[in-house]
Amino acid sequence: MAEAEQQLVVQLEARIRDFERNFQKASRVANDNWRGIENRGRTAARNLESTFLSTSNVANAALERMGAGIGSLKGQIGGLASAVTGALSLNQLRRYVDQWQELRNRIAAAGEAPERVGERASTITDIAIRSRSDVAGTGDLYAGLTRSTKELGANQAQVLQATETISKAFTAGGQSAQTAAGAITQLNQAMSAGKLSGDELNSVLEGAPALARLIAAEFGVSVGQLKRLAEEGKLTSDRVFGAILKGAATIEAEFARTNPTIAQSFNVLSASVQRFWGQLDEATGTSAAISRQILRLGENIDVVMRVAAVAGTALLAM
Repeated sequence: MAEAEQQLVVQLEARIRDFERNFQKASRVANDNWRGIENRGRTAARNLESTFLSTSNVANAALERMGAGIGSLKGQIGGLASAVTGALSLNQLRRYVDQWQELRNRIAAAGEAPERVGERASTITDIAIRSRSDVAGTGDLYAGLTRSTKELGANQAQVLQATETISKAFTAGGQSAQTAAGAITQLNQAMSAGKLSGDELNSVLEGAPALARLIAAEFGVSVGQLKRLAEEGKLTSDRVFGAILKGAATIEAEFARTNPTIAQSFNVLSASVQRFWGQLDEATGTSAAISRQILRLGENIDVVMRVAAVAGTALLAM
C-alpha cells in the first residue's frame, strides 16, 4: 500500500512539475506582452499629456483674461492631463481590455457571426462616440434590439440606426449614464414583450421626451395620450420601432442643439481608448493567454490538492 502511494506521489509530482513549467512559460510570455502594452501606454500617455497641457495653457490664458472670478477652473483644466495619464495605468488598461471583451460577448450572444463580432464592436463604439454615450449601455441597447426585432424582419442597418437614434434621444434628454442604462433595459424589455406599456413607457417619457414625441406622432396623438394607448395595448413593437426609424432626422436635429457635458466628453474619450487597447490586445493575444492559464490552474487544482494530501499522509507515516 505504501509503495502504491509512493508511486502515486511520484506520478502526481511529475504532472505538477510539467504544469508548472508550462504555466511559467506562458506567464513569462504574458508578462512580456503586458510590459510591451504598458510601454505603449506610457508613450500614449506622454503624447496625450503634451496635447492636454498645450490645450491647458491656451485655456488658462483665456481664463486669466476673463478675470479671477473663474480662476478656480484653471486648476481643473490643468489637471486634465494628469487625469488622462493616470487613466492609462496598467490596471486601467486591463479594465479597458475586459470591457472590450464584454462588448464583444454581448454582440456574439445577440447572434452576430463570429467573424463579424470585432467589426460590429467597433461600429457600436462609433455610435457611442457620436452619441456621447456609455459604450456598455450602447452595446446592451444594440444587443437587445437585435434580439427583439428579429420577428419584425429588421435588418442590421435598421437596428444600428435605431440604436444611434435612441442613444442620442437619451443624451438629448439630459439623462445620466445610470438613468439612461435603466431606461434602455426597460425599453429592451418592452420591445421583447411586443408592446410598450407600464414602467417601460414611463422610462421613455421621463428619460427621452424626444423619443416619446416621435412615438406620439406615429399614432397621431399627444404625448399625454400615450398612456391611454398603452393601457389599450396599442403601442406595439413594430409601430414603436417604425417611429424610431422615421424620426431619426428629428432626433439628430435635437441632439445637435445640445452641448456636451464633462461626463459625456469622458464617455467619448473612454470609448476611444477602450477600443484602442481592446484591438491591440486582440492582436497580441495577451489576455487570452493569461485567461487560459488561470482556467487551466482552476481545472487542475484537484491534482494539486491530491498531491498535498498524499504527500502529507506519506510524511506522517515516516
